[in-house]
Amino acid sequence: TNLLKNLIEIYDFELLLNYVVYYHYKTLGWCVKNGLKFSCDYILYQRGPPFSHAEFSIKIVTNNETDSLIDYSAISRVVSGVKKNLILCFVNHPNFNSSQWLNIWNNYLIDGDLISLLNNFSINEINWKRWTPSRTRM
Repeated sequence: TNLLKNLIEIYDFELLLNYVVYYHYKTLGWCVKNGLKFSCDYILYQRGPPFSHAEFSIKIVTNNETDSLIDYSAISRVVSGVKKNLILCFVNHPNFNSSQWLNIWNNYLIDGDLISLLNNFSINEINWKRWTPSRTRM
């Protein structure tokens, strides 16, 4: 509880969005690694880097996202160049400036139940595919 509280004070609540996505894929059995070199947030391995190549790259999309469609197209080009599928991961969460969130956060600080905190978040995924006209010509 103290570690998370200290990290939130330093990095703000946006850190929770990254952790929610990380936790989501870990609980689904994926090996989750940093995706910085593929211009995304995470990459997913079935078993891990020594055993296979990553199949998916994850880009977290938040409410205050400043990326444009051109940025997503550039990320998609990098990702498809290394034969990975790009997953846009939308994290739905309470407004961090609302009284509802303040109650949720205060309850977490009192009881320390991380799972009940994470249950206030949900994830929607979209598989982004880059259209290449030369491959779809008749």
